Amino acid sequence: MILKFLDREEEIREVEAKCESNKSEFVVIYGRRRIGKTELIKKFIEEKRAFYFLCEKNKIEVESRRFLEKFNRKFDVFIEARSLEEFFEKISTRFKNERIIIAMDEFSYWIEREKDKISSQFQYIVDEILPGSKIFLIVCGSLVSTMESLLAYKNPLYGRATLRMNVLPMTFLDACIFFKKFGIEDLVEAYASLGGIPAYLKEFYDSLTFEENVNRTFFNKDNSTI
Repeated sequence: MILKFLDREEEIREVEAKCESNKSEFVVIYGRRRIGKTELIKKFIEEKRAFYFLCEKNKIEVESRRFLEKFNRKFDVFIEARSLEEFFEKISTRFKNERIIIAMDEFSYWIEREKDKISSQFQYIVDEILPGSKIFLIVCGSLVSTMESLLAYKNPLYGRATLRMNVLPMTFLDACIFFKKFGIEDLVEAYASLGGIPAYLKEFYDSLTFEENVNRTFFNKDNSTI
C-alpha cells in the first residue's frame, strides 16, 4: 500500500492544507486513467468524516437518486431532496458545525452527459450554498479534456476551484523505488515500457527479470491491467 503514495506526498499535503482551512472548499482533481487519482482521494479521506461516490454513465436523475441513497446509508440519515442543489442546501445546514468531505469520482461522466446542466448546478452549489459551510467538495475525473473544459473561461465554474490538481505520472527516480533489486538496465527498460503509471508499475516484480515480467504481463492474454 505504501508504494502507491511514494510520489504523492506533495499532492496529499496540498489537499490536507486546504482541509485545514475549516471553511468550504471546491477541489478539482484530474489526470489520465490509472495514474492514482482514486487512491490519492481514498488515502486523503482515511479516518475523516467523508463520503466517496463513484459516478456512472447513467441519466443524471438516476445518478442523483443513487448519490442520495448511498449518502443516507453511509451516514445513517434520512435526507430527502429533489435535486443536488436541495441536497447540498440540506447538508450545509445539517452538518453546519463540522467538516464533511464529499468526493465525487469520475465526475467527467456527468459533464460529458449534460455539460451545461451540471456546470450550472454546481456553479450555484459552489457560489450560493457552500460559502458559510464547512463542506469540502472534491470532483475528480479521468477525461482530461472534459475536466479542463470544466475550468475553462467560458464555463460557469471558471475560477471557482480553490485547488486545481493535475495528477501526473511518477518520475523515473520515484518509479525506481518499486524495483529495488533491478539493475540500471532493467530499471531503464521497465520505465521505458511502463512510464510513470503506478497501476502498471505494480504489475512488475523485482524478483523477476525484465524479460520475465514482460512475458508475465504484456504477453499474457489474461492480464487486463496493461
